[in-house]
Amino acid sequence: MSLSPSLSRRAVGQIKFGDMFGIGVVRKEPAGGVGGADALGGGQMMRGFVGLTLVMLLAGGCAARVEEVMQTEAAGGGTRRTYAVTPEQAWSMAQTVLRREGFYAIEEHRAEGYLLATSPVTFWSGGTLAGLWIAPVEADESAVTVVTRRRRNPALVGGLTEDDFHRRLKEAVAATKAGKPIR
Repeated sequence: MSLSPSLSRRAVGQIKFGDMFGIGVVRKEPAGGVGGADALGGGQMMRGFVGLTLVMLLAGGCAARVEEVMQTEAAGGGTRRTYAVTPEQAWSMAQTVLRREGFYAIEEHRAEGYLLATSPVTFWSGGTLAGLWIAPVEADESAVTVVTRRRRNPALVGGLTEDDFHRRLKEAVAATKAGKPIR
């Protein structure tokens, strides 16, 4: 089957059903060619997919590691607040707050004065890795330093932040002092 001279000048893939069977319908192709294809044959959809894939791979490299949390605290990072409770009470309340916030793995390192906790990665949340350092200041006073990092990026919803933890711990201390259960 031979094509008319006007059809043979079209690029491959631009011949339409009507061209082959003599139906007199003329359609103009979009500027980018068939389906928005560019000069190299890829389309906007393919470029978007490749871009999204690259973003996901790069963001995966941003996942928090225990070493990062430890180094941040060693360099003086994190958020430190002082509470009018003994270190033993601070340990207990900190664990209660973490469990209530959905942290499922809590690793205690009492001899070294810190604990590590992990919240789960879900569809919505990237999870959180938290390091807490608890040190006595006076007999009935403790300093609590918190460093939090997202476990996975990107996430639609952020996890527990350092300020969130301190707010919850402050509420727990107030409830305990008032003789009420920690909520």
